[in-house]
Amino acid sequence: MGQENEKEKRLNDFHGYQITMQTGSVAAPDWIFLHCLPRKSEEVDDEVFYSPRSLVFPEAENRKWTIMKNSLLTAMNRFIGAVNNMDETVMVPSLLRDVPNASAGDDGDYLRVAEADMYTYYTHLKTIRNEIEWGAVLRGEEAQRPAEQAAEPEELENLLRFHLKGLYGVLTKLTSHANELTDRYKQEIGIAGWGQ
Repeated sequence: MGQENEKEKRLNDFHGYQITMQTGSVAAPDWIFLHCLPRKSEEVDDEVFYSPRSLVFPEAENRKWTIMKNSLLTAMNRFIGAVNNMDETVMVPSLLRDVPNASAGDDGDYLRVAEADMYTYYTHLKTIRNEIEWGAVLRGEEAQRPAEQAAEPEELENLLRFHLKGLYGVLTKLTSHANELTDRYKQEIGIAGWGQ
């Protein structure tokens, strides 16, 4: 990263500092090896890296879930922010009644197709925001599907990954819709371009 010409000097300076089983022998008897990756063979040899003492792969797995959680929380916050902005901008929601959805029927507009007008869509976006902020209202206890009851942990992980990816996509799309509705409202009342 800008210091490639110093590589040989650094390799010579740090020669002998590679982590090996021999260097680990001076550590506590229950020592473990962690690494944030990517790994360079000059830092640690294969014997340590792939040994039972190495927790590199579980550490990487934990990081993956943290990143997924953070990206989902970011998507949720962007959606909530877009709907809050929409709510602050739309001072007279009834002006949206009977205003047709400009892009209803576009590919991926799974929510808009069912909406009669922009007002209905506005109220649905606010309802989704409230459910994200406060939790979905339980409409009776639904029995778990048999496939989910009998699923192995690995299958559940794949199912979770699938649903998280889908939820992220839905939130991104709904954020875009909330921003579009806000812009459309500004157009309808004649203040398009204000506050930008």
